[in-house]
Order: sequence, then structure tokens, then C-alpha cells
Amino acid sequence: MIETFILLSALGGENIDDVQHIRDDAGLAGIVGYKLPAPETARQWLDSFHDETLMLNRPMQGSFIPLNPNLWLV
Repeated sequence: MIETFILLSALGGENIDDVQHIRDDAGLAGIVGYKLPAPETARQWLDSFHDETLMLNRPMQGSFIPLNPNLWLV
């Protein structure tokens, strides 16, 4: 799945729906050796990383990187 996003970026994709354009390219599928996933599949994969509880304390303006205690280094 990560390869899809790398290809999307390298080929000038601007949003997740542009995955459909690279998915429809038979030549690209031949190069990578498989048919790329549909935009909805890519969207669901990205959504699997979203945790709304980490967003509860976000400010109304500005950047926000939620702390994830599971990623703390010991």
C-alpha cells in the first residue's frame, strides 16, 4: 500500500482520488507486477491509523501532533 502513495506522489497526484488514474494505467501495473488498489481501499487503509481519542485536546488553531504513549522510547 505504501508503494501506491509513493507512486501517487512521484506521478504528480494531488489527492487520494488520483489513485484511480494510476490504477487505470496498464503499463504501470505491468511494471509493479500487480493492479494498484482502488482509491476507496487506500482511503480505508489511511483511516485505519486515525484515532479520534487522540484528537480530543487539539487546539482550534495551529499545528497539533498528538502524543502517542505507545511510541515513546524507553
